[in-house]
Amino acid sequence: VLWIRLYLWFERRGLPTFLSHRVLLHLHGLEFARKVRIGPGLYLPHPRGVLFAESTHLGSRVAVYGNVRFLRKNGEAPTIGDGVSIGDGAQFVGATHIGAGTKVGAGAVVTRSFPERSVIAGNPAKLIRTLVAAENEGGHGSD
Repeated sequence: VLWIRLYLWFERRGLPTFLSHRVLLHLHGLEFARKVRIGPGLYLPHPRGVLFAESTHLGSRVAVYGNVRFLRKNGEAPTIGDGVSIGDGAQFVGATHIGAGTKVGAGAVVTRSFPERSVIAGNPAKLIRTLVAAENEGGHGSD
């Protein structure tokens, strides 16, 4: 996560990001486009193959597992709320907004927005159920 924060710090200040981008890509398999915003507490237990498209926004305490793709469509990028957990291989396409506390199943292809405390899965992603507050606590930890 240190290299991610360093990359974003350089980018915000208009400084060259080549070295930090290469470290993230070749050592960790992460790819970042410009203008990505990430809140505190990002959790990347298996970062290989994660792609952040330009202008993607992640809230705080988001857990992103391997091979997740945040993709732009028609110039719009995904927005992920606080405390969201994203399973392996999930894809977010375009101007999707995922509400806080949502759980995204592995391999889900998210093409529309979902409310807070949802469980979503499938291709295309569908609402499986809504979580009650007690089910959504516990989180993944922090940086």
